[in-house]
This record gives sequence, structure tokens and C-alpha cells, in this order.
Amino acid sequence: METLNKSSWPPAYSLRISKKARHVHIKVIPNKGIEVVVPVRQQKRVVIADVLSEKKEWIEKHLATLTIRPLETIDRLLLQAVNQTWNIEYQQTKTKQIQGITRPGDTIHTITLHGDIADIKRTQLWLKAWLKEIAQEHLLPWLYTLSIEHGLPFNKATIRSQQTLWGSCTAEKNISLNYKLLFVPPAYAEHIMLHELCHTKHLNHSKRFWNLLASIDSNCEAHNLALRKADQYVPLLFN
Repeated sequence: METLNKSSWPPAYSLRISKKARHVHIKVIPNKGIEVVVPVRQQKRVVIADVLSEKKEWIEKHLATLTIRPLETIDRLLLQAVNQTWNIEYQQTKTKQIQGITRPGDTIHTITLHGDIADIKRTQLWLKAWLKEIAQEHLLPWLYTLSIEHGLPFNKATIRSQQTLWGSCTAEKNISLNYKLLFVPPAYAEHIMLHELCHTKHLNHSKRFWNLLASIDSNCEAHNLALRKADQYVPLLFN
């Protein structure tokens, strides 16, 4: 494990422009590092160096204990949304193609990857494709059940790998869910699904939209706030 060095300033960070954020804020995320979130309307006038300096004491305090796991050492995936834990084993072979053999268990499952697992990029792509299959198998039926339960029909649904969105809905009522929802707690995943289903009625974030969402999610506000930090559940490998 590698501990972040707090002696150099300013520290390395990632910048995320958010349509939902109302204020500039900083996150120190395990297995990821520093993320500065800037509302889209403020991106042209915010000076990141000033933001970091203002929070320097707080940042250094958190960096002192923050560790980053190298991408290639990931050996377990916790898919909270579908209550699955997967151990990952790696076996280097002469074949470049990556293949996976799954061994379901009672509580913990195992997948063994064979092939050129030293090729980190190739291995990452394989794991992402495999996770999309799991999302297809579990998240889409869950979405369909919620659709029936709340009388909010949609046209079709797909699994995607959006960089900044947990989900989306088009004017044609086509819903996309991010496979990374697999990593978040079930209540958060369901909140996102309900959010997108409500867009089949109101393709905006008007008061009518939020009232509809609150009527079917009693913890709507808490879930919406929690999702701002939900990327902490997603391993660095998939960010």
C-alpha cells in the first residue's frame, strides 16, 4: 500500500464538474485521492489553487492516513447492490486473451482469470465487461420490478459505463444504468432507478419531479445527498 505524501503542495487532485453541486467542495476518497467538485456554473471563475489553500490544514490531516491501492492488486469485489462478494484470482498463461472461470459459493464467490493478466489494461477491460453482464442480469430486472410497482413504464433499458452519471433517461423513455451501481448500497441503487423512472414523467428536475420521487422514496433527500460521496464505494480500478 502506498501512503500519499503530504509534504508537497499543492497536492495532486482530480477535478469533477458537476451539474448537481451547488457549492465547491473537496473530497478525500479512500483508494482514489483528492477530488475537487465544482458546480458547472462556477467552473470559469473558480481558482483551484485558492480552494486547496483554504482547506490546506484539513486536506493534510486526511492525507496523513490515506492510502492508495495499486490497480493491479485488486483481489476482491464487493457488489453491495446485489449482495455479492467476489474473490479474484489471477493465473498468468501464454495466451493473450483473458478468460474467466467462476466458482459460485454460499456467501463468497470466486472468479479466476487466465491469460496475459500482466496486461493491466486488457484485464481491466475484461473485468468491466464481466461486471456489465452481472449488472444486466440483476439491475435491469430490478428496474423492471420497480417500474411495475410504481406505474412508471419505460421503453427500454441498457447498462452503460458513464464516467460521471449513475443513470440517465431520454425523451423516448430509454433508461441507461451505470454498471458501477453494483458497488453502492442497495438503497442508493434503488434511489437512482426510481430517479430515472420519474424522468419518464418529468424529463427535468422541476418541483413536480422531486415531489414524485419523494412520494415513492421516503428517504429521497438523504439518498440524494449520500450519492454525492457514493463513488467512494467504486474501486479505483473502475474509475
